[in-house]
Amino acid sequence: MKLLGLVMITSSLWILYLTERCRRKPESCRDGFMSKEGFTRSFVALRYIGRANEAREAIVRDEKLRKWYLIEGYCWVILGLGLGIAVLIFG
Repeated sequence: MKLLGLVMITSSLWILYLTERCRRKPESCRDGFMSKEGFTRSFVALRYIGRANEAREAIVRDEKLRKWYLIEGYCWVILGLGLGIAVLIFG
């Protein structure tokens, strides 16, 4: 059970790294937002289903969209860290 907690914490730290990289360099957000084939990797990208090229350009150009994407990333980090620590303590 402790291994699960460590995996969750490690995954959360990796998501934090990717989110911070996206914040500093918007071009790196493209692949995390939506794949070239059109598979969404974010809840924020749901409105762009079927329009992969448009979505990949919008995340670079639209600061408000990128802000919501970053907020989503930070929420996943907080959730993952919280659950990981809970599993380590109570599991």
